Amino acid sequence: MAILRRGPVQLLVDALVGIPFPDSVRERRTKAGPRGLGVVIGLEVEDIDEAALRCRAAGCVISAGPLDAPWGERYVEFEDPYGYAWKFFRLTDSSDDGLRAVHDAWFGQAD
Repeated sequence: MAILRRGPVQLLVDALVGIPFPDSVRERRTKAGPRGLGVVIGLEVEDIDEAALRCRAAGCVISAGPLDAPWGERYVEFEDPYGYAWKFFRLTDSSDDGLRAVHDAWFGQAD
């Protein structure tokens, strides 16, 4: 994963292959494309719930959220009217506890 930041804009680029994503309809569609070739465009926004309402009103299809993730992020994922996948997020917790929760969920608890 890479995060590119310039001023208030943050662009998140993340791999979809090699990470243990759940086998879900959403993940299969994201990997299959064709729009954006499996790329999800992620932007940090101030208000996730407001962003979700605006997206829905603009004809976007919400695929996940708004949700609070165990790794300290609130997010919404959607497909725009042109078929591109987007993720708007807001970091809510910067502690290591969230990362530990994700690790344990994906790989099991460390003994």
